[in-house]
Amino acid sequence: MGWSLSMVEEFWFRGESAHVHPDGNNASWTCPCGHAVLFVYQRGRIGSHPDSPSLCRACGTGYYLMPTYPHGAEPPAGDTQAPAERMEIMEAHR
Repeated sequence: MGWSLSMVEEFWFRGESAHVHPDGNNASWTCPCGHAVLFVYQRGRIGSHPDSPSLCRACGTGYYLMPTYPHGAEPPAGDTQAPAERMEIMEAHR
């Protein structure tokens, strides 16, 4: 896979900088309720699109990353890139 959240320069939530722990195409973040939320930035995986949000196991709020996972081809293996310089954590509407 070519998309790497580890290369994203900034993560934001509600207009403020968010502390996110990225690792390859995965990232973890602490929900405002205090529990961890996992994002897997792959097509159809949790948190990659509003249709497949990551759910906080404590409060049940869904979140996804913006920009969402692209529908086109991803960079080839070995050519790792950030999907964007800045990623926004968005609340999924129920």
